[in-house]
Amino acid sequence: MNNRNFIIIVSIILFSLMSVGCIGSDSNAEGDVEQKVRDFLNAANEGDFQKAFMMAGGRDFSPEASIGTTRLLAPASIEVEMRNNGFVRGGIDNVEIIEVEVEETIAVATAQCTLLQFNAVGRQTGEIEKEIYFKLQRYGSGWIITRVSFDGPMFITQEEIDAVVIERTPIDTIAENAAVIFGLSVTMFVAGVYLNRKEKGSRSKQPSFNTANATPVQKEAVKKFIRIIPSKNNNVGKESSIDVWIKNFSNQPYSNVMIAAKISPTIAIMNPVLNFGTIQPGETVKRSWKIKPKVSGWNSIEETRVVFEYTGSKYISVIDDPVWVQTS
Repeated sequence: MNNRNFIIIVSIILFSLMSVGCIGSDSNAEGDVEQKVRDFLNAANEGDFQKAFMMAGGRDFSPEASIGTTRLLAPASIEVEMRNNGFVRGGIDNVEIIEVEVEETIAVATAQCTLLQFNAVGRQTGEIEKEIYFKLQRYGSGWIITRVSFDGPMFITQEEIDAVVIERTPIDTIAENAAVIFGLSVTMFVAGVYLNRKEKGSRSKQPSFNTANATPVQKEAVKKFIRIIPSKNNNVGKESSIDVWIKNFSNQPYSNVMIAAKISPTIAIMNPVLNFGTIQPGETVKRSWKIKPKVSGWNSIEETRVVFEYTGSKYISVIDDPVWVQTS
């Protein structure tokens, strides 16, 4: 790395730390609440219920968080309640935030949504207007949704305001120690260059998930031979595992069997590609992903990809049934 690039990077770090004191200002609380509501509705409309869940109690922030008449225990809670109240995936055509009220640590908002209507074969037949109501609570320098209602507006009580204790967040610590952190950041940058090179060397030892010249096969023909079982004890920042079992029910061996999965950004995985090698007829083989969850709540494993060779031909299958990992 030349000196010019080094100076540029250090300058960016310094500017960011000097600016951190501006983060978390209350000057636009209503705008922040409105954006949180829009982000939630956009995530639900796109079918990203994991993202919506993280904005609405998914961090175990509030044990009473709910949507409609359902406790917010998993992303599926949002999916079911939204669908039961006419909010289908891709059906929100427009969102207008028609009311926002902020009282210190509690906020309520009303969103008016234009919902597209479809018939049994998926053709649009019209549209309707429907309102959805939100209650939010201050969390550090931002907001988190604690209740979603389809029945009518919600109100703020003084008891709710008094009950909220805003905890210190990592941003507060950074702002108070910016000078010290700057010196450490330079040291960490230099160390990061070394660690990055070391990590690249380690990655080169990982098995390669090669799909070239593979023939796609339906997931139904493959998933009955595979079981994915997460550990029952998963804690934030602690290493745990997800076991993957494959049984060969045929009378011919499976060769060069590999499995890779798309992991949620909230899970760190140390060995994303599992190499099963050759699985003989009647044999059952287990491999395990070593994971380290980053946040509490529900995290998903999606798009499990399987590559294998059978009787001289190469095949690939994508199993898009989510596997949920609960983390405490």
